[in-house]
Amino acid sequence: MNPSDEFLQFVTDNLKKIFFPEEWLELDMKVSKTELFALLYLSRKENTTMTELAETIGLPMSTATGLMDRLVRQQYVRRGRSEEDRRIVVLVLTEAGQGLVDNFKKVMSEYFAMIMDDLTVEEHQLLMRIALKVFRKLKQRKESEEEQVVQETGIKRIEIE
Repeated sequence: MNPSDEFLQFVTDNLKKIFFPEEWLELDMKVSKTELFALLYLSRKENTTMTELAETIGLPMSTATGLMDRLVRQQYVRRGRSEEDRRIVVLVLTEAGQGLVDNFKKVMSEYFAMIMDDLTVEEHQLLMRIALKVFRKLKQRKESEEEQVVQETGIKRIEIE
């Protein structure tokens, strides 16, 4: 078995331990992972527009709107109006939404602290360097794919402020 296949087998055998620990089950029942990513983004950036949110989490506008409708119904998010331009609808976390995010961060912090406690300082630094390298590679891949779409279609994505 080549090293790449061996690594893939190891990762798939252990993904459940990493991505589906018991600590996440309660949260999993309340919101989907996509909804959680949206809530995390809203907790970092107040008064987010639907366009910003859709682009950030990589969803079409119609899907992001449906996602927000569910979170509004669950009273985790509320829609409001921009103070600068009353025509613009903004998304704001409610107290319940912020509580859910805070709980998730607490659970994740405890989970990762448990993992990091068994690592030496050198292993921790190595893990961080490897993670950064992996994320850079994934970012490069996405940018390369977007470039290829532009070359094939001639259609460029234009950012509108």
